[in-house]
Amino acid sequence: MLDSFAIIGMTIAITQIIKENVPYLKTKKGKLVVPVIIFSLAGVLNLLNAVIFDTGTITLMQAFKDGLDYGLYASGTYGIGQTYLSKENKNEKTA
Repeated sequence: MLDSFAIIGMTIAITQIIKENVPYLKTKKGKLVVPVIIFSLAGVLNLLNAVIFDTGTITLMQAFKDGLDYGLYASGTYGIGQTYLSKENKNEKTA
């Protein structure tokens, strides 16, 4: 199976692609939906990971649960990154 870091990275990348292509996610209400997308997407990606790459060492339910855990990690990482980037952009505009 793919490592958890691969699932987290793919989750963040796919979420950013979705966010750029769906105008609703740029609104104030839409930004509240992004963590739910990250959480769900990580669960589904890890479930697919288990279906494609696993050799029978993990159940699909456990793979989905682990994916949801990865989604929590990805959501926190994504939020920290977005906060940092928005602060950096504000500093560039004032300079």
